[in-house]
Amino acid sequence: MTEIKAAVLAVDPTADAQALANGWTPRPNPNQGGGGHDLGENGRTLIVPTSQVDLAREIAAAFGPGGVGMFRAALSADGDEPATHYCSTGYIPPQFAGMVPCQYWAQDEDGNWEETGEDPGDPQAVYDAVTRDVTDEDGNVIRPGLDVTLAEIEALFAAADVTQQNPYVAFGRLGIEQVRTDDPA
Repeated sequence: MTEIKAAVLAVDPTADAQALANGWTPRPNPNQGGGGHDLGENGRTLIVPTSQVDLAREIAAAFGPGGVGMFRAALSADGDEPATHYCSTGYIPPQFAGMVPCQYWAQDEDGNWEETGEDPGDPQAVYDAVTRDVTDEDGNVIRPGLDVTLAEIEALFAAADVTQQNPYVAFGRLGIEQVRTDDPA
């Protein structure tokens, strides 16, 4: 919990770090079956197909330093290259969490996954945020806005699997796993 609060305060020193950490703390989710855990109110597992990963990375980075380095976990059906999907999982500040879509899942009595609900996110808000130049206090552009269309963001949202599920639960639901590497590090 202390590490989560420190990370929140590093991103936004004015945030109510305790409340945000409470929203991140993993808690049992009866809709996941098998004793799985969800990531809490402010946690997300975001999985995008390889065809969309470059755009997802650019958009995440456009929101600031906390988005740099997202979508690095390579996934495939058998754990071998080539990757078919990429994943990021973890805390998302509440002001951004409402912008991304989120699907909710439950297992039926036979263990099959059924989508039980969805928040569509706000592709227009994402478009507005990432296409705008970021300037310093003197009006100098310190990060230019992205050259992306609303339609491209909507396509990314449609292709993404975003849940509050533990990533390994989401991987199992999608029939994918992390790609194995020969790199011992």
